[in-house]
Parts: sequence; structure tokens; C-alpha cells
Amino acid sequence: MSSEELRLNNLFDVSGKVVVVTGGTRGIGFMIASGFYANGATVYVNSRKQKDCDYANSEFEKLKSNHSGKYVTVVAELGDEKGCIKYAEEIKKREQRVDVLVNNAGTSWAAPLEQYPDSAWDKLMALNVKAAFHMTKFLLPLLRNAKNWCKRHQHWFY
Repeated sequence: MSSEELRLNNLFDVSGKVVVVTGGTRGIGFMIASGFYANGATVYVNSRKQKDCDYANSEFEKLKSNHSGKYVTVVAELGDEKGCIKYAEEIKKREQRVDVLVNNAGTSWAAPLEQYPDSAWDKLMALNVKAAFHMTKFLLPLLRNAKNWCKRHQHWFY
């Protein structure tokens, strides 16, 4: 790394970076995605619901005049492997690399523990745990193509 790259104004610069935020159409995910977008990144966000993607599109449009970033919304259900593949393939069609992956998608089930059904637990684990694994796995080739890929830390992905 050069001394120029270590200057504070460059160290955290995300302009021109490609960022994927799972579950990035609402809540904390949308705030994260908006921050990257506002600072010049190309941001990919997803939801399993078209209406959430439409909402995110309208919110990004409100920010558009003030920022140089780009955004793409994708309808994809990450609670199963096929949905993760779909989302990753949509990104691969458009990008040669991914600089940042934020595995944010998640859910909860509003029930006391003694009333918590196994089916709800399975859905929770599929989205909150397996989706992060799958998205990292399926985007790994693009993550490795990023300029900031560090072979020294590649074990973080295995």
C-alpha cells in the first residue's frame, strides 16, 4: 500500500467501489446502502418483495441529485440457495468485481421461546446464517477481483 492510499481522505473513500448489501431496501440495510451510495459507490440491494425494491428505488431517486453513486435493486429471496444464486448472478452480469459485501439480510420471529415452531427456526437460520455463507461463496470470485483483496486474510472467507 502506498502512502497516498493511507491518507485519511483516501483511506475510507468508496467512490467507484462496488458494494452489495443484502436486505438493503429497508431499515439498517438501507441506511448502510445509502451511506455508500451518497459517497459515490455503486450499490446493489435486494429484497424478496418487489414493493420494498420499489420503495428503495424511490428513496435513492430522492438522493440522486446530490450524489454520484449508482444503485441497482434486485428482487431475490435469500432464504434459499436458489435465491442467493439469482442475486449473485444478477450482480455478475453487470460487474467484474465486488469491493464490499455487507451480509445484512435477516429476520426474527415474534414468539416466546416455548411457542417458537421449528419451521420458524429453520427459516430464521436459512436467512440469518446460510444466506451470508451462500452470498459470500457465490460472490467470492468477484470479491477476489477487487483491488483491495488481501490474500493474507482470505481465510476469513472459508
